[in-house]
Amino acid sequence: QRDSEYLFLGNIDPNLQLKVLDQMNSRPKFVGLDTMDLWINDNHEKLSETIGLIDILFVDDREVKSFTQENNVYEAAKTILEMGPKGAGERWTRCEVQGVCTQMVASDVHDS
Repeated sequence: QRDSEYLFLGNIDPNLQLKVLDQMNSRPKFVGLDTMDLWINDNHEKLSETIGLIDILFVDDREVKSFTQENNVYEAAKTILEMGPKGAGERWTRCEVQGVCTQMVASDVHDS
């Protein structure tokens, strides 16, 4: 549905994720994204662009460290939050990292 308020961009090529987002009649209220090592390693630039357009990113600790080149998962999450995920208007910004309290990560980033 191109009028949906919610969109989840599954684990596909970031070029396709952007095409799906572009096909929406208007920007959904909330956009989530999943990715994996293949896209992190082979399409980093387009993935970075896509992350800048979303509201929540689902990655595990290894993926977020690989994507950001940070060894510390909290620093990696901060890096992701600085580049996105972001949506329109007032809302929360989160980076979902396996085993990390994302609310705390978001609060730490915004309080520093």
